[in-house]
Amino acid sequence: EALREYRLALERGEDRRLTLQAMAEVHLLKRDFPPALELYESLIHEFADSPKLWTERGVVLHQAGRVDEALASYREAVGIDPEYALAWNNIGVVLAHQRETDNAIEAFRKALQLRAAFSLARLNLALLLTHLRRYQLALEAYRQVLAEAPTSAPAWNGIGLVLVELKRFPDARNAFVRAVDADPQNAGAHYNLSFTLSNLGDFDGALRATKRALEL
Repeated sequence: EALREYRLALERGEDRRLTLQAMAEVHLLKRDFPPALELYESLIHEFADSPKLWTERGVVLHQAGRVDEALASYREAVGIDPEYALAWNNIGVVLAHQRETDNAIEAFRKALQLRAAFSLARLNLALLLTHLRRYQLALEAYRQVLAEAPTSAPAWNGIGLVLVELKRFPDARNAFVRAVDADPQNAGAHYNLSFTLSNLGDFDGALRATKRALEL
């Protein structure tokens, strides 16, 4: 229905650039990558100086599994606007998956230098630091997210995962409870809570949390 309305908008002379961009975003949300990419290519042909368009084109390529092309598109975005924080975050994600961890950390920190309250970039940085077993730095990053957003379920869940690695199971349980309270539909947090309750000997509680995770 949204796409039909956008086509009508084009026929009736509404802003062509914004309408085509909206259509491309709908195709991306549907994971219908070829038409999304075709629209972004058409837009970039006309508006090659838009870091937003280059970044969103990169997202299409990234989700379609064309990672090297996605990275090139993100780099094009920061070449046009070195202060485009979202593109720096996305560069960090690609580099993290390619195991270029130092460069990924640098990209996430660049995004945060440009936008200190960019919680997505900070969560990505914290997750990467967790995978690298740099637990204290990861905890610090998650706590910085919570300083801005005290009810961030991903941050509480991330803190819980770090505390599990540190064998601090009572503290991990509390963190996962906060995550579940913040987002009752978060299946991962319920599952992580079940694992922690099992480690604490609360097997009935662990079973309830596992069942809830499976329901979700």
